[in-house]
Amino acid sequence: MKKELWKIITTAIRQSDNSPRWLKEIGDMAYPNVVALPNLGNETPVGYARPYVTNKLVKADYLDFLREQIRLEPRGPEWSEILRVKLSVLQPFVGRQVLMADFYYQTHRAVLYINPETGQLFHAEHD
Repeated sequence: MKKELWKIITTAIRQSDNSPRWLKEIGDMAYPNVVALPNLGNETPVGYARPYVTNKLVKADYLDFLREQIRLEPRGPEWSEILRVKLSVLQPFVGRQVLMADFYYQTHRAVLYINPETGQLFHAEHD
């Protein structure tokens, strides 16, 4: 991850009104401290892990998969509602790239979805 990308991500963390405290703490870290964090391994980290950032192409078949999972409700109605929200926010991005930033702290996880063209956060998932 490059320093310029970290600036975009920290801005996105600040744009999320309901970010958990631990995510805000990562967002306040200086770039050299973030890249010095350990990579997430097979074991749950005892503290923060280095954020994992990817550019993903949103494909129509992935949205079809979400629709099928919503219909089947394999993990119950609460999970299906989470998938409905994800489907709704990703639909405008079909055929386009989105920036996904995954964060880990102990057993917690957060994912930020950022429009790489504008740097704007358009969706956040965290426990």
